[in-house]
Amino acid sequence: MLTRSFLLFILLLMVAGCTKETEIKLDKTEPLIVIDARISDLQGPYYVRVTRSTNEIASVPHWWKSSDDTALAVKGAQVIIWDDMGVSDTLKPSVYRNPPRFNYFMLNGKLDSFKQDYQNEFLTNDLGYYETTKMQGIAGHTYHLKVVVDNKEYQASAYMPFVPALDSAVLKGPIASASWDKYTLPFVYFKEPQQETNYYLLQHNNIGDYPHDNPYGSRVLSTRTPFYVIDDKTLPPYVNGQVVWETESTHNPFGYHQNYIMPGEAVQVRLSSLTKEAYDYYRVLTSQFEDDGNVYKPMPASAKGNFSNNALGLFYATSVSYKLILP
Repeated sequence: MLTRSFLLFILLLMVAGCTKETEIKLDKTEPLIVIDARISDLQGPYYVRVTRSTNEIASVPHWWKSSDDTALAVKGAQVIIWDDMGVSDTLKPSVYRNPPRFNYFMLNGKLDSFKQDYQNEFLTNDLGYYETTKMQGIAGHTYHLKVVVDNKEYQASAYMPFVPALDSAVLKGPIASASWDKYTLPFVYFKEPQQETNYYLLQHNNIGDYPHDNPYGSRVLSTRTPFYVIDDKTLPPYVNGQVVWETESTHNPFGYHQNYIMPGEAVQVRLSSLTKEAYDYYRVLTSQFEDDGNVYKPMPASAKGNFSNNALGLFYATSVSYKLILP
């Protein structure tokens, strides 16, 4: 009797474990316009990306593998940025080869540079990018963006808050990560204005084009986000060493990892100002990136952008303070 009961139990487990391949059919919804845009007070050009939403299930693309990008580029859009000082700039479709600019590197222990054509296959109009021709961002001013696609107009405005100047930045390590791996990470030092509410974005990157705006600084890339955002609620009057790390997705199939800083590597650290609107947007975006919801934790809310006519995405303006950490 016991043997029959055991066999019946095993049979039930086998039946319960059977699976059936099912094709997931996504609803064919009307594609929405998606606009990702920023302007800073670093050297331009500044980029605006215009795409259409798709019904495809896909991971966030690697920025270095444009073939992974499933967004549908919008070509032929009219894109205009203007400010509160009367300057207006009609953006042009971004191309692979841009005018020469300086590329920076370390040589014999010193910062050096050479001038070369700026080439970037990941910021072309084939991927929906448009670039400014003369606009220069200045902190304390308001910027407006208009995008026209198929005779439909989308607008957004963004104020550029001031940012505290970084006093210094240093590398410290080894520091243990969530997986107990050890890394070298930057720390920044600055005075935090206590009489006002501030929001910040922190990131580190190589020094190759350090004086120029970096559109990758506002994007979620693959399984990691190369920045994080904070408010000033817990920051003291003097920030005596704030770590600059990256947000890692809990769904990374390769496990946790940081963007390695190698011994002797030159690093740029950036502290960027955000409005409450931009801070909330990126907080929600990184929450979506870190967790897609489960029985114990609900699905994160959708990131709310600032464009009219139901376009998705965000236009924001940021002032950037930076330091170079040279070996």
